[in-house]
Amino acid sequence: QSVGAIGLFNSIGLQNDQLIPLFTIILAATLAGYLFTACVISPANGPRLHLAALILIAAGAWMDSRVTNLTRPEQFYLSQAMIAFAGAMFLPPALLVGFGKAIARGPMGILSFLVVFLGTQSMGGILASAILGTFQTVREKFHSSVIVEHLTLQDPLVAQRIRAYGAAYSKVLPDPALQNAEGVVALGKLASQEASILAYQDMFLLIFYVALAGIALLAAHTAYVRYRTTRLAALTPA
Repeated sequence: QSVGAIGLFNSIGLQNDQLIPLFTIILAATLAGYLFTACVISPANGPRLHLAALILIAAGAWMDSRVTNLTRPEQFYLSQAMIAFAGAMFLPPALLVGFGKAIARGPMGILSFLVVFLGTQSMGGILASAILGTFQTVREKFHSSVIVEHLTLQDPLVAQRIRAYGAAYSKVLPDPALQNAEGVVALGKLASQEASILAYQDMFLLIFYVALAGIALLAAHTAYVRYRTTRLAALTPA
């Protein structure tokens, strides 16, 4: 969320104090997710909680992928609450199953599990942020090049837009050439912002497709575990 929604609004120009309601909703949804998970968690419910979390993440990412330059934090309240709630649901079942197996192996098993679990969580968070940030930068460069290709002064609409932006400086810059130069700068900034927004659209879609892949893998794994359990039960003598 820090790379996605927060990075998007920072690129638009919103400051952290304007995102306080969004932060508050994310915090409340996270606490609600932990409370809900604490009430229903069990080893048998682990796959169901993971499936529900992945569905919420996929739905939230799909909703966020329709972002535009007119999007404001109010349009992200529901989707980010869903993602925060899902994030709180995802971790406890994994911790429960892994810790249960570690207890059966004694103190060294518990120590090894804690080291591996905490290490993978820290590395996973850093790696995911790096991958998503790199993906957003690459896509921004791509969209920026595509947009710039269509910005030519021979286009009447582009020339009209430059003159309109330059006219805003007419009171401080009487020279028309300087006004046009400022108009070009303003148009370039808007083009860069639009390219950044399109890159964030791609990033949210990437998260959506990754969540769908996670759902498919989880469903396949759950089906395999059930099949193996049924087969072992059939082979075990009565």
